[in-house]
Amino acid sequence: MNAARNPDRQAGIAEFDRALMGHIGFAISNAARSLVLGLTLARSPKYRRADDHALLQHVNRYSASFALAADIAMLALGGYLKKKETLSARLGDVLSAMYLPRWY
Repeated sequence: MNAARNPDRQAGIAEFDRALMGHIGFAISNAARSLVLGLTLARSPKYRRADDHALLQHVNRYSASFALAADIAMLALGGYLKKKETLSARLGDVLSAMYLPRWY
């Protein structure tokens, strides 16, 4: 919004392009991370020393997949996502289910 309000048109366009490319790059990195963690089942030596390394690996993998699902929802629905309260509530439910322990 600040880029659109910039009185210097060329500077506003350059600022908007930087912001847009930042968002696109972040979405692509989410997709790549989700793909790599899905293919490797999040097996990484990063968590080998932790006592609960399997749990940390799965949280990492599920977080990447959730970020990808949220990016796709925003891309597909855009501003209409706010009107689709059931979908945004479902995404919130998925996020809370990922981080809350299962007691069964």
